[in-house]
Amino acid sequence: MDCPFYTALSLIHGRGLFANEYFPVGTVLFKVSDKQGNVTDLGQWINHSVMPNITLHKESDGYYSVASMPIYQGREIIGNYAFTPDCLEKPESHW
Repeated sequence: MDCPFYTALSLIHGRGLFANEYFPVGTVLFKVSDKQGNVTDLGQWINHSVMPNITLHKESDGYYSVASMPIYQGREIIGNYAFTPDCLEKPESHW
């Protein structure tokens, strides 16, 4: 497959980012933001869930998404905004 991710309608909110292939636990998926908090093209599509399948890991040049559980082809890439760094969006009370 050319691209490991695609955007599509999300059952969570609007559009989301989906896996175009299988990713085992511990796989670094993509850069989410730079160290100033500027979100990447892929990072902007991550929706919030209290049951995420990624975590964010800080590196010297920014934050990267890492699979925290197996992510199967066709599954949405979701993070828990409550555990994002201060420079990134936090969940609203109605989420």
